Amino acid sequence: MNFLTSIYVGATLVGGVGASIVWRRRQVEGGRPLALMLLAAAFWAFCDALELQATSVEAKRTISQVQYLGVVLAAPFFFHAAFALSRRESRLTTPILWAIWTIPLCTLAVAWTSKWHMWLWRAITIAGDGSNRGVYHYGWWFWILTAQHYVLLSIGTLVLLSGARRVTRPFRGPLVVVVLAVLLPWLGNIAYVFKLGPWPGLNWLSISISISGVLLGWSVLRGGLFDLLPRAREALVDHMTDSVIVLDRFDRILFFNRAARNLLELGEATRCLPEAIRLGHLENLLESGQCEVLFEGREGARWLEVRANPIRDRWGDVAGQVVVVHDISAHKRAEKDRQRLEAQLRQAQKLEALGTLAGGIAHEFNNILGTIIGNIDLARQDVDAGHPAQESLAEMSKASHRARDLVQQILAFSRQRVDAPKLIDLSTVVDESVRLLSGTRPTAVEIHTHIDTVCPKVQADGTEIHEAIMNLGANAWHAMEEDGGRLDIGVETVAVDAELASANADLRPGRYVRLSVIDNGKGMDASTLARIFDPFFTTKAPGKGTGLGLAVVYGIMKNHEGAITVDSQPGQGTSVHLYFPAVEAKTETPCGDDQMLPRGSGQRILYLDDEPSLVKLAQQTLEGLGYEVSAFTQAAQALAVFRANPTRFDLVVTDFNMPDISGTQVAAELLSLRPDLKVMLTSGSISTDMQATVDTLGIHQVMFKPYTTRQMAQTVSRLLLNGRRT
Repeated sequence: MNFLTSIYVGATLVGGVGASIVWRRRQVEGGRPLALMLLAAAFWAFCDALELQATSVEAKRTISQVQYLGVVLAAPFFFHAAFALSRRESRLTTPILWAIWTIPLCTLAVAWTSKWHMWLWRAITIAGDGSNRGVYHYGWWFWILTAQHYVLLSIGTLVLLSGARRVTRPFRGPLVVVVLAVLLPWLGNIAYVFKLGPWPGLNWLSISISISGVLLGWSVLRGGLFDLLPRAREALVDHMTDSVIVLDRFDRILFFNRAARNLLELGEATRCLPEAIRLGHLENLLESGQCEVLFEGREGARWLEVRANPIRDRWGDVAGQVVVVHDISAHKRAEKDRQRLEAQLRQAQKLEALGTLAGGIAHEFNNILGTIIGNIDLARQDVDAGHPAQESLAEMSKASHRARDLVQQILAFSRQRVDAPKLIDLSTVVDESVRLLSGTRPTAVEIHTHIDTVCPKVQADGTEIHEAIMNLGANAWHAMEEDGGRLDIGVETVAVDAELASANADLRPGRYVRLSVIDNGKGMDASTLARIFDPFFTTKAPGKGTGLGLAVVYGIMKNHEGAITVDSQPGQGTSVHLYFPAVEAKTETPCGDDQMLPRGSGQRILYLDDEPSLVKLAQQTLEGLGYEVSAFTQAAQALAVFRANPTRFDLVVTDFNMPDISGTQVAAELLSLRPDLKVMLTSGSISTDMQATVDTLGIHQVMFKPYTTRQMAQTVSRLLLNGRRT
């Protein structure tokens, strides 16, 4: 075996081994066509070795004809591999594949028939230098095949180089080596065709294939270019929702995935981490491996959690780091919302406890006030109209009624007093609310009222109107707490025309009673104004508000089929207007103190209350009005007397809140004994559940404590006359 034959055999072995290695990784894109290209080149080199051993021209011709199976396949397979490696295989359409393979397939036919038409070889001779190599004089078809090979080679090389720019950095080195590996055989072939180099007769393809095999071995075995696992890892990392960045030992970026590019706004040429992450990385990551940073990007500020894990080389030294960045902005917002909700819950629990305490105190005060008011009324009846004590008794009565109004406001605050919507004088409710606001206002705030006392009435729940005014007042205090200011509260009648109604979907043309709450505080900008009715939205500091005030007011106005408008500008204060539909009601004749009280004619009344002073007062009052009264402080005694003679009594008046049994339980037992019995319940407060029980039992009347002598006289007289339930 001479020197040239050894070169060809070595090239055959290297090409075959390379094809075998790549073929085992044929699942990866580009692996199959590249393996076939190496196999074709190995077959080409093997035939070159055989051709050197042939001694006749005919033998050399036959071997060359077989060799062309490798020659014509190598370039198309290279072209195909280039597109597959750069992930552009979908562009190889059927017409393109036909164009690629037509000339190689025709070349096989031309090679086997060239003896007769000499298109491929015009003549074949044996060299006279003793090397026994064949000397081929090529025909015109050879140059067509060569031109196609060079075109395919050029296009494939450009495609690979273009693809190398899009491949992630860890795989760019191996891909460039592959480009060199597949380019070398063709450079060798050029040297052979044009007889370049020190051995013009040597087919440089064999030598270049040997080098190519070494390069491919490095790319496959060390670079991992065709390994499925690294590609799978690359795909997995690239599709992760968290941002992944690989740094070298100098904190330079080697790789980042798609999420990192989008979140951190990284470009292909970016080599350094963003400043916020880099500072957190240097200060905290090396110590704890984790930190939180605030990143300012084009889409605004985001909170990021940054974690770093070292990459160690085979000697255990830190060669780089893998940095994982997770967007925790939503978590931060949720945590902030949770803390706010917890604060709101604590505040609600405090308010509930305060309301329960206030309701209990109010109940006890009702009993005390009932005794005081009732005895004052009796004293005024016992004293002559011109007696000097009448003036003092009148002042005591006024003070007692003011105390009663205060108790009613406490009950409204504790939500233990439920009023069904009814015709009310809005100015009266506002006047009561302003008195309570005056006791809670900051010292630097002045309250001014402008109330039209001749406004029509509105259909409303007084408790809810009171709550709305208190919420609006609290917001005004907040707006003026720093510099003080002025709060104007007004009630007036307005006519809403079509133009004003068109500006608010809840308004209709017509007559309204408007409640206005106007402050000259710091005001609100447009963005804040757009969200004031959102539940839990607040501009107050933590612990100073729940963000429910205006949302509650809005809900109250919706329940009353009214409307709310808010006008505000920064530094100009805020104006809130509540519109209530006006109701034209018939004028009722007021009942003055100088009118005679309705009297009875000996009707029998059973009166039950656990408060002895109220029992004594009621018995004295009702007997003075001409009724026969049986008064009790113990429910058991009252029930025993009634059972003894159910037809004896015309009316039963019972307190609701008693220690051993409730008033509704007493009423239920009495009505079971006598269904037509008239029953009146007295209470300082009534809940929704209690009202439902009253309606179910058929109780005729609920009278709220503390009541006056006149209220008692009128209610009892009405029930005994017609028994109408109210």
